[in-house]
Amino acid sequence: MFESVSVEMISYLAESAKVKVWVDENELHYSRSVMLHPKHDTKDSISRMPAEEFINRIEALRILGWKKKYSPDDIWMDGVTWTVKYDDSEHKTYKFEGDNEYPECWNKFMDLIIEVTGEFWVQ
Repeated sequence: MFESVSVEMISYLAESAKVKVWVDENELHYSRSVMLHPKHDTKDSISRMPAEEFINRIEALRILGWKKKYSPDDIWMDGVTWTVKYDDSEHKTYKFEGDNEYPECWNKFMDLIIEVTGEFWVQ
């Protein structure tokens, strides 16, 4: 079962953002760090989204079925690299990475993260 998820994205323009979403005492919490927009950083905020709704939606995305690495066949020198870490209640951590390629449900995943935390800031 879901414990937490963190996302880090770095663009070739040197933008970077880190977000973590977790459940504590049946409330959904998040932290956000945005390199070029530090006024939008937060260490521990409570989301308006119910924790149970988030858990149901993130588990429906089947993140644990993602490939470990997404990258193009050609070498790219621009774009976005990303890392997602998913922790479950059994203290297992799953790590997924990409470089200019994404899992099929990436847009739904990012929409959910943005819904919880606000804008993500990396282009």
